[in-house]
Amino acid sequence: MSADKLRRAADLLRQRAAAATPGPWTVTGQGPGPDSVNRGCGQVWTTNPDLYGGDIAEPSGDCYPRSGYSPRDDMTWIATVGPDVGAGMAAALDRHAEDHSTYDCNDVEPCAMTALADLILAGA
Repeated sequence: MSADKLRRAADLLRQRAAAATPGPWTVTGQGPGPDSVNRGCGQVWTTNPDLYGGDIAEPSGDCYPRSGYSPRDDMTWIATVGPDVGAGMAAALDRHAEDHSTYDCNDVEPCAMTALADLILAGA
C-alpha cells in the first residue's frame, strides 16, 4: 500500500537526518586554508551555533572537471538538502501517508509524493 511506502521513506529520511551533522548547512567557496586544494570548488559547512563548525563535504575529484559540471554547484546542492530539509520532507511524507490511509491518490493520477518515496527508497 502507498501509505506504508510513504512511511518507510519518511522513517529513512528521519534516520539519516538524525545521524547527519546538525544544520543549517551552508556552502563556502574555498577550503579551510590558503593552500587548500579545494579553493573555489566549494565545501559544505555547518553553521549550527552549538558546533564549532567545520566542513561536512568537499569535492574529491577535479575542481575543474572537463565534463562541464561544477563541484561548487554540487556542494551548493548538498547544502540545500541538509538534515533540516530531510526532516521537513519526512514530515510531509507522513502527512501524505495519513491521506493515503483513507484513499489512494494514485487511483486518480500518479502521486508525486509516492514517486518521491520511490526515489528515496531506491537510494537506500
